[in-house]
Amino acid sequence: VIVYGGGTGIGLACAEAMAREGATLFISGRREQVLNEAAAGLSKLGKVGHAAGDATSASDVKRITESAAAFMNGIDTIVVSAGAGGRTPIFDTDPDEFQRIIDHNIRPAFLAMRFAANHLMAAKPASVIIISSTYGLVGHRERAAYCAAKAGVNGLVRSAALDFADKGVRVNAMCPGYV
Repeated sequence: VIVYGGGTGIGLACAEAMAREGATLFISGRREQVLNEAAAGLSKLGKVGHAAGDATSASDVKRITESAAAFMNGIDTIVVSAGAGGRTPIFDTDPDEFQRIIDHNIRPAFLAMRFAANHLMAAKPASVIIISSTYGLVGHRERAAYCAAKAGVNGLVRSAALDFADKGVRVNAMCPGYV
């Protein structure tokens, strides 16, 4: 299992749950020190590798995916829990802040699937789990960018599920509430 955003929060909890079930892990996140600490804790549960990188960077995601595939001798599951949020009311949100939130939620899901696709299809049956949000299903006051981004993630997941449907790869979104 490769987990993007695996150093903290929901991503770390997913990694821990999978390790407890016997999965070999490869986690990634932006902050090297946080990632090192998470990997050290997870290594008590089993085999874990890690590499720092930005899940919005195509070159980083490609590098991390290849490192994970080499470490685990393939990839049969990816979890994407990388994302960003913030207050973004329509009235005063800077357009660059709106775009940052869109990019940090949709782009990691796309890049992770794009660069792991061949590995997933080779490993079939395989699974992609994208952490979305209930805010991708409903609106929320002062969260225009986050709601739009997570709705976009849900649309991406639906489309990718159809692309992968006949290739032995499941693609699903989980939509938790506030955690």
